[in-house]
Amino acid sequence: MKVFIICLLVFSVSAIAGTTGRIAGVVYDTEGSPVIGATVIIAGTEFGTMTDNNGEYLIHNLNPGSYTLQARMVGKAEQTVEGIQVSADLTTRIDFELGDTATGSTVITVTDQRGLIVFDETSSVNIISSDDIDAMPVTSIRDLIAMNSGGVSSGSDFHMRGGRSGEVIYMVDGIVMNDPATNLFTMEIPLSAVSEISITSGGFSAEYGGAQSGIVNIITRDATEKFMMSLNGGGGAFSENGDASLNTMEHSVWENQIYHGDAVKGEGAIGGPTFLPGESGFFVSGSYNRSGFNHADSRGYWDNSTIETLSGTAKLSWKPTPMTRIVANLYISDGEKGWRDWLWSRTVEHYVNDGDTLYYSRENDRALPVREQNRFSPGIAITHSFNERSFIEFKLNLYHTEETHGITDSTGSIIGEDFSIDEWLEYEAPYQFEDRDHFYRSGHTDWIRHESESDVVTVRTDYTSQLNAYHQLKTGYEGRFFNSEGWDIYSPPNYTVTYSSWEGAPRFSGIYAQDRIEYTAGLIANIGARIDIIDPNDENSDVKYKFSPRLGVSHPVSDRDMFRASYGHYYQVPGLSMMYYESQSSSSSSGEPLSGNPNLDPEETVAYELGLKHIFDPFTLVEMVAYNKTITGLVSTDLQESTEEFWQYVNSDGTGTVWGVELGLIRRSSRFFSFAANYSYSVAKGRESSPAENYSYGWGTQFPIPRDDVYLDWDQRHTANASAGLMVERGDAFFGQRWLEGFGFRINSSFGSGIPYDNASHGTHPFFRNQERYPWRMNTDLRVEKRFWSGDLTFNIYMDVYNLFNRTNLDHIYNVAWYDADQDGDGEPDHIAGGPAGNPNAYSPQRHFFFGADIRW
Repeated sequence: MKVFIICLLVFSVSAIAGTTGRIAGVVYDTEGSPVIGATVIIAGTEFGTMTDNNGEYLIHNLNPGSYTLQARMVGKAEQTVEGIQVSADLTTRIDFELGDTATGSTVITVTDQRGLIVFDETSSVNIISSDDIDAMPVTSIRDLIAMNSGGVSSGSDFHMRGGRSGEVIYMVDGIVMNDPATNLFTMEIPLSAVSEISITSGGFSAEYGGAQSGIVNIITRDATEKFMMSLNGGGGAFSENGDASLNTMEHSVWENQIYHGDAVKGEGAIGGPTFLPGESGFFVSGSYNRSGFNHADSRGYWDNSTIETLSGTAKLSWKPTPMTRIVANLYISDGEKGWRDWLWSRTVEHYVNDGDTLYYSRENDRALPVREQNRFSPGIAITHSFNERSFIEFKLNLYHTEETHGITDSTGSIIGEDFSIDEWLEYEAPYQFEDRDHFYRSGHTDWIRHESESDVVTVRTDYTSQLNAYHQLKTGYEGRFFNSEGWDIYSPPNYTVTYSSWEGAPRFSGIYAQDRIEYTAGLIANIGARIDIIDPNDENSDVKYKFSPRLGVSHPVSDRDMFRASYGHYYQVPGLSMMYYESQSSSSSSGEPLSGNPNLDPEETVAYELGLKHIFDPFTLVEMVAYNKTITGLVSTDLQESTEEFWQYVNSDGTGTVWGVELGLIRRSSRFFSFAANYSYSVAKGRESSPAENYSYGWGTQFPIPRDDVYLDWDQRHTANASAGLMVERGDAFFGQRWLEGFGFRINSSFGSGIPYDNASHGTHPFFRNQERYPWRMNTDLRVEKRFWSGDLTFNIYMDVYNLFNRTNLDHIYNVAWYDADQDGDGEPDHIAGGPAGNPNAYSPQRHFFFGADIRW
């Protein structure tokens, strides 16, 4: 009996939940005619359906993972397909051909469907599975998305396809979890809790609002009905990307990768059934990280460099009826991080010069803040199926985030912990003594205090219906209700104190509708639109309405080629700190203050892209994408001339432009080896790289603000990433060598050409922005592992090597004039990036190692 199986990933534009996928296909007989009334079920579950008059079936609301599908029909042979991978927002297509024999059965194993071409995909999507995560030398979700085509890391920010860092929205199980004050992602999710990560860099469908440059959808592991447990721990050294300060004046200490030589990491997860009636299960995970307490760094010795974080997830799933599913989620992320600054690493209280030996105490550094970050998010999701073709989803979620920065005094108390505003404005900062090596030996940093707190309540309802074989209708509503506040203290010695704050409670709503049309000739069209309503909840500001059309099409050119195109308008509301920001000073002579603007318009991006995929064989494909983006209304700052001059956040009248070409090559695992690579060529130009750039340049000066378009700070002309690996699975022999069973390695390498920086003419007129370039950079990381099996138990030991080739990459220039100076008189710039104090943080960490082990059953 001939078995005909077609395994094809099909893009399905699902609700913003974006947490489930589906399996669809057709059941044929040996003559190629559809089999009507055949039963198709997911083995071991209550999911199942029957084929219609066209022999078609559809099973929706499946969580990402691997499934076994069975097709049965009276008088026909039963068929089973194992290893079917389901991903969020995608449809996995499995077609069956049932023989005429009424006895016997056939079992077929599907291997790595993601290597097959996606014929009706209309957007740029990359999916990272839990298996991919397990094999990679990474420490965080950011490490994973940084390998995505079109991504650029600049300092502690991540940019996608030329947009600002806040233009990417991050969703956890379908709920947006960007910090509302800054639009940045600050929630920590244990890697052991991640089922898959979906990264969309273009062609967003209508149900996605609030994203201009990218969507990162993190799907956590589903609650399980079978008992499971995993433990993972290790120690050594690893690098963690530094967090930019959340102060709204953007004068934060720049941080790049933080290397810690005493890193300790532990993760655990457990799941299983509950005692609730019906189908039910739970999953709980937790992660603990501690490092930096020995003040060791491959580039120098640092005080106030500790990091201690605790994060976790919990999920409870219950199906009280076969048609209804209820899921309760909880995410927690707490941490305490030092704020290290090389210029403050030799304060009098903690620095001793004993010959050539540097000694640092273990006490808190009373010159720099300690940052505490606390976030939690409980939520509930209810899905109800009306029938096999229609279902509705309801989600309710609270996202709470708070952060404090404070400096301790000699008693161990936070300076000004109970101060009123008036007391802060009367505060006199201690004298900052700077030695001849340009280090501060007394006093404290100017940014002395920060507090912020935000709550976001999200309500979401989505309805999906497969109207017929050609049309899938989706429509929905989302409401987000904010309450955000925060304040900063800027207190340099012998100068005025500036108190800055924001407080706002805006309301954002959106409705959308879209139709996914499948034509018999293979043409797929996703047509949709959304309307967003932005209410600043401010008596002097207007309610704004924005209409966003979206269109995506795909068409198979041949059985090996697929062409796609997309077009859309995308809006994003600025961070709330820029909308409601206010400042006041202890002196009227301190310069012009900076004010927020609740009446800011949403920033708009109009983007289109063209894509072409070609499949060489069942495991290898190549893709090319060309895109163009026009960005208007970016937030900037401008000097407002009235009875009192002040700076205010405004929508720029300039236009940003981004265009690029991306190439990708994927060789999926064919028993042992796998390989993936991507290359991007892009150009990003605009008037300002950050909202406060004009303010920083023009504060207290009479120079006109530059109005010309320049290459943006993250304009990286060439980027390339490659990942290659080998894994000898259970029961396999590598070239006849059984002892290599369970051996594997994965090597990740990234390359980037230089990003722009300002030349040494800063503070003069005319000021030529971003005319110079950093050197190119390259980094390679390696993981080597060995797995052992005993029954259902898997034990793994691994070693991660970061910066394998010990390359010195320039990460930041601390003093441009010093960097460009010719102090040795050879006629060439000396290119000393660390400035007069020789800040070693200008360069990337040297080679370092992390050793770990995990056990699963």
